[in-house]
Amino acid sequence: MKIATKLMLGASLLTIIAVTISAGATGWLALKQARQSVEYSVHQQF
Repeated sequence: MKIATKLMLGASLLTIIAVTISAGATGWLALKQARQSVEYSVHQQF
């Protein structure tokens, strides 16, 4: 396998990993904020 191919595969793999981690972190934070917002709304109603 050529060095250029190895570099391209490595860069692609690192990009996929970074995007996956970013999406997971963003989703987790959004879920956390949504849960807090709902709890606050419910608390204000009662």
